[in-house]
Amino acid sequence: MPVEVVRQGVWFRRWDEPDSARHELLAERLERVRRTRDAHEVAEFVSAYWELHAYFAELGKGVLLNTLYLSIMDLGTGYLRAKLADIDLAAVRLDPLAEAMEDLVDALERHDAPAAVAALHRTVPTVILPGGE
Repeated sequence: MPVEVVRQGVWFRRWDEPDSARHELLAERLERVRRTRDAHEVAEFVSAYWELHAYFAELGKGVLLNTLYLSIMDLGTGYLRAKLADIDLAAVRLDPLAEAMEDLVDALERHDAPAAVAALHRTVPTVILPGGE
């Protein structure tokens, strides 16, 4: 579903609207992803990742699509949190997901739909688990 939103250019249309506050909010959310990754704060990282995706959902214009997107994110993040409760957090690899989020933001800023879709395909939350479940 999010891939189709990117392909249709929904995020790009909103990206062009002049709003420095939106760009500041995006930068803050991405910085939180980076900061929690660097500190290896796994629970905070998962929350930061979810909040960044929730922000992307806000950029869309379709309430139904946005709600569906967030519902899918809730399911994936809930599953991830359940898995994290049962493993050694030292074995969790936050870099792949953080890099995918950075690449997604970069692609959106450049209006590069193929790169955004490629990055979005890599934002599967379970990639941080040992073995990349």
